[in-house]
Amino acid sequence: MSTCTLLKICCCALSAVMSQSLLGQTEILPALSFRRSEQTSSLRIGSRPRVTAHTQIYARMQPYDLYSNYLDEWIDRPLYHNRSWRDSTDGQEQAFLRDVQAVQEYAIEGFTMLGSSYVPRYRRALQILKKNSVPDFAFMPGMSWSSRGSYNKLLDNVKTAFASPYTPRINGKVPVFTYVSCPLEEIRAFRERLAGDGYAEVLLF
Repeated sequence: MSTCTLLKICCCALSAVMSQSLLGQTEILPALSFRRSEQTSSLRIGSRPRVTAHTQIYARMQPYDLYSNYLDEWIDRPLYHNRSWRDSTDGQEQAFLRDVQAVQEYAIEGFTMLGSSYVPRYRRALQILKKNSVPDFAFMPGMSWSSRGSYNKLLDNVKTAFASPYTPRINGKVPVFTYVSCPLEEIRAFRERLAGDGYAEVLLF
């Protein structure tokens, strides 16, 4: 039983006792019996040699532009958008570049996103980076295992990543950020299909 579940049970029991007391009842519920177990980690780095100089961090980019919300663009949210961009011909580009600047200020390597779900946005982001010659920035491709039935989407995403100079590489291989879990056998099968299509240098995790 997890600690969270145990706390919920204890709170429910305490609530029941208090409710009975408030109603003038004196009956006390029997004590709960439970077992508690803990798992700890030393957080020590493993013995395998590092393949990068430091731990790389990529911020997962959500498709919610700072100049718009679910209702419309340019709604009055002064804390979250720049009014000077109202007349811009490409507010999306300006908002994206501002996000890039913020990430760089925190010394984060770059962005990643669910590229197989948001293919146009992923490609647009790479185009903006190239157009503005953004230095010292990377954009890791991503996919969601929940949509793994669409192999062609993943293949197109990988093709786009391999063609972009902003795609990170580790020992020559392209890491692909993945969302939600997937059985190891299916991951291996995907990797084999990608290798068969000429994209063997891919890291799926």
